[in-house]
Amino acid sequence: MGNDTVNLIQTLGFPVCAAVGAAWFGWKIVFYVLKDLSGEVRNVYDIVVKLIDRLNLHDKQTNKLSREIAQLRCEVGSLYKCMGISPKKPVKRERDE
Repeated sequence: MGNDTVNLIQTLGFPVCAAVGAAWFGWKIVFYVLKDLSGEVRNVYDIVVKLIDRLNLHDKQTNKLSREIAQLRCEVGSLYKCMGISPKKPVKRERDE
């Protein structure tokens, strides 16, 4: 290996051999990093999908609770009408501007 390397450097020159060595090293590093990162990207993708599913579930539960509250308000209003009681007026709040 020693004589071959020396002959290659003498034939092509040190700058060319150094550039080829640097390119080979860069190639190895890039693919090593990409191999490790591809697994991490898959893990992050799975986490994002789970978070989106959880967010959608919370949105569905919030909408369900909003519908139930609206239904209860209607039922309370009907109950007040049946009893002949006027419903309480909402308290007016001053808004800060």
